Amino acid sequence: MSIMKLIIVGSRYSEESKLLEQESLRQGWQVKVIPIKDVIFKNGLPKLGVFDAILFRAINQHIIPAKIIAKYAKNQGKVIIDELLAESDYDFNKSQMHAKLSFNQVPQPKTYQVFSLANLKLVLNLLSVPLMVKPVQSMRGKGIFRFDCKKDCFNFFKQNRNYNYLIQEWLSSKYYYRVFVINNKVLGAIKRLSLKCNNRPRIPLEQRSKKVILSSNLKNLALSASRACNIEIAGIDIMAKNKKFYVLEVNRAPRFIRFAQVTKFNPAKEIINYLHRKIMRQPAELAGK
Repeated sequence: MSIMKLIIVGSRYSEESKLLEQESLRQGWQVKVIPIKDVIFKNGLPKLGVFDAILFRAINQHIIPAKIIAKYAKNQGKVIIDELLAESDYDFNKSQMHAKLSFNQVPQPKTYQVFSLANLKLVLNLLSVPLMVKPVQSMRGKGIFRFDCKKDCFNFFKQNRNYNYLIQEWLSSKYYYRVFVINNKVLGAIKRLSLKCNNRPRIPLEQRSKKVILSSNLKNLALSASRACNIEIAGIDIMAKNKKFYVLEVNRAPRFIRFAQVTKFNPAKEIINYLHRKIMRQPAELAGK
């Protein structure tokens, strides 16, 4: 069998990209890590060279070129993660994520989005403080605010005149769970401090995360969330309130360095193994297209 060739679309400097590259090389693959900004498009199509599979990591700032690359790869019969990227309606932001969770009746905190100050007043009357405000398009927990006063929250929107934010009830729990899922297989979970906002206190990294044993409820909810959003590699953030679990967020291509450190599991190996299985399942006529 010929050597498999992999393209990782993402930052060359991220720890995840480096671990995925190392694991690919260890398994005998040829691998290139390419940031989208370095891809040249000719007549609207990407110039990528020869490859068997493509793995998308950091694409939030470049959704449209990422979709073009994914559709091009699919047309060539190549393996893609996530395949969802090649679909015409892909635009995975937090608004769409919460809608998909609702469509599939996955429990989540009360989450609102408004487009006027008048409706903002109505929503604030439905929520108690503290509450969370987070950007529709964001990654790595950036740009998240906690408001302990409704007036401060109202003034935030009034001053910014930007409605690309979600307003979410604050679940009063010290910890939330990050469950790592690959192709409907739960690898494990860690428990992390829930103070994820701009005014988060400076707490040593080693004190923020702990390994936990997965309960069946936690496992099943994580699987339901990843299936609802059709994400192949997902980090599911879940929090408990009154002995019931709620999905806070479904993260596509999540970071896994801390997860690996805490659980002693190797997500990079699982991801490359999953890619290999997908290639092996490809029909022969498509694999050689």
